[in-house]
Amino acid sequence: MAPMSTLTPITIRGIRIYGSNPIKGYLALTNKTASKFLKEKKDFILLKKMTEPEDVSLMREAAAVCTLEGGPGCHAAIVCSTMGVPCITNLAQLKFKGKNSLIYQRTLIEEGSFVSIKDSNVTLEGHNV
Repeated sequence: MAPMSTLTPITIRGIRIYGSNPIKGYLALTNKTASKFLKEKKDFILLKKMTEPEDVSLMREAAAVCTLEGGPGCHAAIVCSTMGVPCITNLAQLKFKGKNSLIYQRTLIEEGSFVSIKDSNVTLEGHNV
């Protein structure tokens, strides 16, 4: 197996629902990883296809919540707005590759990668594959 290339930043534009700028943290794709970052006192960005009621306690602790689906009326948008947590929805250009990584075109983004958010733009670091 060939070694991974250097990190490549990619920027995806979504729909900004709530929040201030800038926001930075580590990518959490699962509740298990989000809980780990919380215990380690690391800022994390919770990114899900869409959020569900069992995600709310971690959404409250996240630096921001991002979803691949949804818009102003989705669960993440409504919950984040009421809790004062920044939220970006409709990052549909990203696709899950298994449970712990995302793919964007030819870039693999792994859980734990660095994420920054400014306005409606979400920048993630990944490896070209």
